Amino acid sequence: MIRVQLLIGGKKYEVTKDLVNWEDVEISIKRKDFGGVYRTFGDSFEFAGDSYMLLENEFLTNYLNASAVIVIGVLNNSWTYNEKIRCNLDFSSYQNNGNTISIKAIDNSAEAIINANKSQVYDIPVSSLKSDELYYDRMELNNKADFVVIPTEEQTEEGLYSIVLPKGIQGPFLLPLGYTTSNFPNKNTIDIGDTPLTDRNYAELLANHYLVKALTPVTVKLRISLNIQVGSMNTVKDSFLWFVAVKQVYDEEGILKQTVVEEIRMNPNSFNEIDREYKVDLGTGERFYYQIMPVSGNHILSSPVALTISNVKEISVSYTGRGMPVNFDVFTPNKLLTSILSNMGLTDMTGEVKEGDTTIPYMIAAESIRNIKNAKVHTSFSKFSEWAKACLGYYYKIEGKKVIFCHLTELYDPETVKELEHVNSIDISIDNSLIYSGVDVGYEKKDYDEINGRDEFHVKNSFSTGISINDNIYKLISPYRADCYGIEFLAQKRDEETKDDSSDNDLFIVDAISVLDPSTSSIKLKLNRQGDRPSGVLFPSSVFNVAYSPRRMLLANKEILSSCTSRLEFTASEGNADAVLWRESENSPVVLDSRYFRVETLKVGTIGLSPFPVLYDGLISFDYNNKKYTGYVSDITEHLGKMQTTDYTLICKNIV
Repeated sequence: MIRVQLLIGGKKYEVTKDLVNWEDVEISIKRKDFGGVYRTFGDSFEFAGDSYMLLENEFLTNYLNASAVIVIGVLNNSWTYNEKIRCNLDFSSYQNNGNTISIKAIDNSAEAIINANKSQVYDIPVSSLKSDELYYDRMELNNKADFVVIPTEEQTEEGLYSIVLPKGIQGPFLLPLGYTTSNFPNKNTIDIGDTPLTDRNYAELLANHYLVKALTPVTVKLRISLNIQVGSMNTVKDSFLWFVAVKQVYDEEGILKQTVVEEIRMNPNSFNEIDREYKVDLGTGERFYYQIMPVSGNHILSSPVALTISNVKEISVSYTGRGMPVNFDVFTPNKLLTSILSNMGLTDMTGEVKEGDTTIPYMIAAESIRNIKNAKVHTSFSKFSEWAKACLGYYYKIEGKKVIFCHLTELYDPETVKELEHVNSIDISIDNSLIYSGVDVGYEKKDYDEINGRDEFHVKNSFSTGISINDNIYKLISPYRADCYGIEFLAQKRDEETKDDSSDNDLFIVDAISVLDPSTSSIKLKLNRQGDRPSGVLFPSSVFNVAYSPRRMLLANKEILSSCTSRLEFTASEGNADAVLWRESENSPVVLDSRYFRVETLKVGTIGLSPFPVLYDGLISFDYNNKKYTGYVSDITEHLGKMQTTDYTLICKNIV
């Protein structure tokens, strides 16, 4: 037995007899995407009689400002009514056929508002979110330039370069090289140049040309791997050639002087394999180059000498560098979530991301990294939820005036078990959404256009479950980024505010901790690089965000993944899956040691309304055909009308 009331214009009207579709009235408790439990109900009501007149008058009098509330109660054993539904009627859905008025309800609950606005993207000023400043001490990076041989004669065969050393010109000669590609993320460290064979004289040759010139003190690595075949020589006057690696350094009087790094003898009619790597310290203004030096009077050849260079594998110069530290405005997920809720109209609610096994990160807008004025965050509730699920294994629930994101295991209470009696039917089916053939986990690939980018391990990795029932790839891809190199490369663009970047709308997460800075005796927020340092990466001491690697993301979601498999095997990666983080390789198998859910869905029906409290998150147990079933609430729908019954849909936990 139900009672229906309308609240209009401050007055209460008893209208039970006017509700035409009273038998269809129902209320449900649902769990969405394995997250928290929330309430919903059938949202269309059809009125006749006095209610028809009341609603028509309200609409005609107040037009689009019309307002009415429906209240539905259910009779209890004490012959009083327990309120089950109280919500506004939506006059934008008003339909009048002359006999009845059909109108939908507005669920003003926070869940309904979130569901209606979850995909709406908002631009939120970072200034309204700022919690702290991150002292970003940069990343170590590789810098490299490649060179090719410049032949003096026309090239007739690919891969063979002919060089003729002229007679009568004072040597030594420079090995004729020209640079092709240079990738220097750390600017203003070295200058590179082409080295011609000769110039007007030897002094001008050395004064005007170099392979490498240091703009600041630096250690460079020079790699050369090629073959040089020396032709015939006039051995009466010319003995042989030296291949010489040379650096020019300043002496005590500030004059550049040549210092031989290495000499390699090349005899006439000889084949010479040159495969060397030099590590050279250069001060500001000091230089490096390769020479071909004749061993003859005044280094002047009496006749031309032909050289043929082949099998050129590499001619390069490289160095490592680190930019100057900078500060970024950062904020917490709690502040961002609260701001998103406010933008959705939930101004009286706050957001909370609970602490758990995975460290809760700070967040940085890409525009803050680039130091763009009036930086903004460009995001939505859906993106926030996708990130929380992928990186942390978190789902949300609503408690009072709070939207709380917590780990999936906090939304299910395996210790509380309530018995369900008088089960009159059961239907067991397979939830195919819980059966995965594979898992894609991590982050969307970014093209950095930098030589260091391939070292990034915050990328998308793929794993197989070994299940071949259907082709269903479970996606754990975070819309928020954690890539170390992405942050570093954006930081290098801090002086390019007027230029757009494809990453400007991105949002980054960082693992950071507050530490005492000995130099200033103040507390600074710095990147968390504590614990075991990674291996399998270029610069173990400078990478960060280890806690948010793809493997960590899999482990954070092991409860969902364990429903159909006990082991995940690595199959592919879009980046560096050889990284070893916290002594575990990113491409090693993942063992899921226990099953949290089964893949079955249990649907049962009972007479009477649900005896369970609202938002119940414990186990429901019942017996049927000599078997004991237990499961968690997926949906409890109470039919409040003539035949008061309840349908249960449960996520299966056990069948014994």
